[in-house]
Amino acid sequence: MRLGRFELRELAPLFVVALLAVVIVASEIILVGDWRVDDAYISFAFAKNLAHGRGLIFSHDVLVEGYTNFLWTVVNALPIALFPKADPLIAARIVCFACFAGLLVATWLLARLFAGRLAAAAAVLLLAAWTDLTRASLSGLETVPHAMLVAFGTYHYLVELRTERKYSLWWFAFAALTRISGMVGLAFVIAFEVLVRIFDGKLDLRGLIRWALLPVTLFAAYFAWRYWYYGLPLPTTYYAKTLVAALDPDRGARYLWDAGRDLGILPIGIIAVLGLGRRFERRTIYLAVAIAFELVYILRVGADWMPFSRFLIPIAPLVVALFANGLSELRRISRESSFAGRASASLACCASVAWVAVHVDSHLVTTPQEQLKLDRAAHEKLHTYQNLFVNRAFFAAITRKPGEVLATDYGGIFGYYTDASLIEQWGLCNVDIALHGNMEGINPIYGKTCIDCYRKFDPDYFHVMTPIVRGPNDFLDQRAVITQVFQGWAINRVIDLYTRYATGRVLEPSTGRALWFLEKRKPQNKLVPRTRSDGFVIDYPFEPGGRSPVIALSAARP
Repeated sequence: MRLGRFELRELAPLFVVALLAVVIVASEIILVGDWRVDDAYISFAFAKNLAHGRGLIFSHDVLVEGYTNFLWTVVNALPIALFPKADPLIAARIVCFACFAGLLVATWLLARLFAGRLAAAAAVLLLAAWTDLTRASLSGLETVPHAMLVAFGTYHYLVELRTERKYSLWWFAFAALTRISGMVGLAFVIAFEVLVRIFDGKLDLRGLIRWALLPVTLFAAYFAWRYWYYGLPLPTTYYAKTLVAALDPDRGARYLWDAGRDLGILPIGIIAVLGLGRRFERRTIYLAVAIAFELVYILRVGADWMPFSRFLIPIAPLVVALFANGLSELRRISRESSFAGRASASLACCASVAWVAVHVDSHLVTTPQEQLKLDRAAHEKLHTYQNLFVNRAFFAAITRKPGEVLATDYGGIFGYYTDASLIEQWGLCNVDIALHGNMEGINPIYGKTCIDCYRKFDPDYFHVMTPIVRGPNDFLDQRAVITQVFQGWAINRVIDLYTRYATGRVLEPSTGRALWFLEKRKPQNKLVPRTRSDGFVIDYPFEPGGRSPVIALSAARP
């Protein structure tokens, strides 16, 4: 295969690999099902405001950079503008799976730089069988599009002649626009190129500037705009997660250790190192250093809680490319051996591919780490769908008018499907909590909390924790409701929820289900039952020291 050129003889094996990949991914989709995560809807909430001409703001006029995926958010604004009543996750999934296909193509091209067709096919099919990639695509997050851009950027960087570099850095610039952490990768590629040129004694500043100027200028312009627009050098999500590494410095190491056992990557590592030893050249050095750089970054930031190895996905094509290189080198070594040696090498190659395939594919659970990840994924899937998505109409009925302040620990669904101005209680979309919060009573892997901040926030509404929608008589008094508000009694210390707020409930007469909430008492708001135009009934059953009359629901289930 000639570097940088796609030859016709590649089409036949690529077609076979593509067909197998489609079948494998289809089986993974059936296995994973309708997997959702609330975090994706945070980006959709910003995209919704952009689509409606209000700018990249959160919920109702909250100017905060609570997303880390600028380009992905902008892309999702278009289908939201065209189909405002549709679930935005549908369009996001379509784009994600298109990028998944692109990622597999880039992996094939990358692997073919180092290996034959069989080894490249193994690399592609291993990624196709990796259930985490399917789950990431179904999530609607930017993970897979970002990984695709990195993979194509890596391929083009390796095939471009150093004296004629033109387009490779654009891939990394767009990757940095797609995910803010991509700016680290962008800086790495430039630094690597500078060091290589210095080492070779051919710095060629004019060529370097010609290659890097426009992509870097694009990203710099974006960075300057977001700093001017939001007033912070980094998104609030970064500040909300700073306690993870500070309070648990070993979390990144545990993340990598558990992921390694879950994915069964020991054979990949052994064979990749074998290939490096036999073919230690600039291209393989780049892949190895880029992978090591990303692993150090994971150790530094501590990764996240997402149940699909999210931080490892961008380097997966690079890893399997080195794996393919090792497989090819092992085959070359075996050609010089006896029949027994060739048979042993072939068996080792097949066994290593099968070992990794079984581990990455969740049709078979092979380790306790995988079972734990799948349990978390199943919980998140049911929670996001059953507790949040299917109840979105209830959430929209809490507030009396657009712009009232609602405190919620679920900024995604609430941000997209309500007209409230949200206090996102983890600090992901709240500057005060992100900058001044702590870990009082929470797990810092999800963000921060700031109980004292609620004096300033003074929200109009709170809602109860999951199950958010319950039975119409599940609470006997207001104290019980406050207990079920996220950090309710801690917040009660600073703003007195018991006397300053009344308990209400959004009732759906046809089912008898109810969403319980707290509403701040205001002279202009009468706390009396009322029926909305959408059929929901707003009722106020509790008063301090007693219980108010409860309205009858003739159509409700007993």
